[in-house]
Amino acid sequence: MHDKVREAVLDNVKKTLLCNTFYLGSDYFVCPECNNFNIVNHECHSRFCTSCGVKYQKILAAKAQAMCVDVHNRHIVFTTTKNRMYLTECMNY
Repeated sequence: MHDKVREAVLDNVKKTLLCNTFYLGSDYFVCPECNNFNIVNHECHSRFCTSCGVKYQKILAAKAQAMCVDVHNRHIVFTTTKNRMYLTECMNY
C-alpha cells in the first residue's frame, strides 16, 4: 500500500473544507439605494465537494441525457468472453 497521499487529493480535501468560507475569497455587494449589503463566499468547484459535486453531477447528467436517443426502451448488452464460466458458476450459488 502507498504511504503517501497524492498532492491532488490533499488539494481537493483542503478546497472542500474551505468551500463557502471567506478563506477562498468573497464578493461584497451593496445596494446603492438602501445600502443593504450581501457577502457571497466563493466555492471550491471541486467534484469531490458535497455541495459543488452535486452541481457538477447534475450538469453531467443533463449532458449525457441530451446525447441519448429519445426512445421508450433502452437495451445494453455486456459481453464477457474470458470470465463467462466464472460468472455462471457465481450466479448458480
